Amino acid sequence: MVELSILGVAAMAHAQNLRKLWLARCKMVTNMGIGCIVMGCKKLKLIFLKWCVGIGDLVAIKCKELTTLDLSYFPVS
Repeated sequence: MVELSILGVAAMAHAQNLRKLWLARCKMVTNMGIGCIVMGCKKLKLIFLKWCVGIGDLVAIKCKELTTLDLSYFPVS
């Protein structure tokens, strides 16, 4: 298991052709971090956020090509 830091998220945001993103158990990733990724990676079609906490609705708003969003074990408040 690897922890994803804010520097890793920033680097990932430059992957403009990224289409699939798996972030299982990335508890350090925040809504702002995911926001950076989705703003830079407009071609995302699949996002897997199993066990991620602190993620809001920004993914659904910004990813216009999104076809699959996995929020398994996502804490709902």
